[in-house]
Amino acid sequence: ISLQIDASSGFKAGKATAYIKITNRGDERADDVTPEIELGGKAAMGPTTNIAPGAEWSVAVQAGTPPVPAGTHTLAVRVRYADVLGYPYTAVASVPLVTAPPEDNAHAVSMSLQAPHDGVAVMTVRNLTGEKMSVLARLILPDDLMSTNLVQQIMLPPDGQARIRFPLVNRWARPGSRYVVIGVADYTVGGLHGSATTKAMVQI
Repeated sequence: ISLQIDASSGFKAGKATAYIKITNRGDERADDVTPEIELGGKAAMGPTTNIAPGAEWSVAVQAGTPPVPAGTHTLAVRVRYADVLGYPYTAVASVPLVTAPPEDNAHAVSMSLQAPHDGVAVMTVRNLTGEKMSVLARLILPDDLMSTNLVQQIMLPPDGQARIRFPLVNRWARPGSRYVVIGVADYTVGGLHGSATTKAMVQI
């Protein structure tokens, strides 16, 4: 099974919505496909369906009220599913949610995520502004993996950078499987929230 996730977001009347299209690119039916979105530490789950090989399914999931301050936030998307034998899998994606024009803070940080080596993923975050910046660094992981230090708060000096280590633990991922892992850096510049993302592929 190989699920492709295409997601977008909308913001209207103070409420956020994620629009998710899931396509089964594999040659086996995906059972119990259930999307979940997370915003500001709060999760909302969509309905459940089965997706045949080559088929696609579109669904809208209400995310509720975005956190403050206004700006750009990252919606985490997790799609849980099972193969015909009931073995569980999770695919992840992210989508920006814009609740106010990004203005000058849209490019306040640059970042990259290094695929795990010896069980540790390394995120590099650089402050592109001339002011010190507090950054909340985190990973969006499939259920199959976990980290012992999933969310980390760091302080970056002006034009400074940091390398942040995220130890990863395999919960039940099968050998030979591949997973997308997404890094997120949240920050505030000029009173507006900013959120940058990057991703890496994990080979089990």
